[in-house]
Amino acid sequence: MFQSMITAVNSDEGYTEIVRAVVEGRYLKPVFSVLRMGENSLEESTKVFMENNTIPADEIFVTAFHPRDVVFQHLEIPRVKSTKNLLNVASFKAASQFSLPPDEVNVACLNSIASLKSGLVPAFVITKRKAVFEFISGLTGKSFPEPNIVDVKPFSIFKMAQTSVFEGNNIVFVVDRSYSLLLT
Repeated sequence: MFQSMITAVNSDEGYTEIVRAVVEGRYLKPVFSVLRMGENSLEESTKVFMENNTIPADEIFVTAFHPRDVVFQHLEIPRVKSTKNLLNVASFKAASQFSLPPDEVNVACLNSIASLKSGLVPAFVITKRKAVFEFISGLTGKSFPEPNIVDVKPFSIFKMAQTSVFEGNNIVFVVDRSYSLLLT
């Protein structure tokens, strides 16, 4: 009777795509999509989307921002037992490295705790908290709810490969204005 829905916004300089899909098990079935190119693409695509859709409060809302706003870095971190402790230590270390207060830094680990226990030096995505808030404010100012997930482009594509979405032999080619990826 009730179906889980997900809305994704992919916006960058010169283009915006908004897709809404039904979640059925492991599959997403698109039910609405709008793509606009040009300088005002976010405003135009948002207008078309909002004329045809509403986003309930319980719907999953996902977006990603451009990697120009982040730093990717390996940090030497002492062994910790939980992800929360890992992120606290990494946040403090990254903040001191960039001469910022720890509460102005957002840190996300690209490795799992299990891989870190094997001695791997963890890689982190580091960004200023202000950049994330400005990005989210830009979306909420256009009548979107606050996102459940904010990712960094193109890591959402890498995560698909880790979750075995692609079984068998596949070639995925992704082109963006700033980068391109070829995954096999």
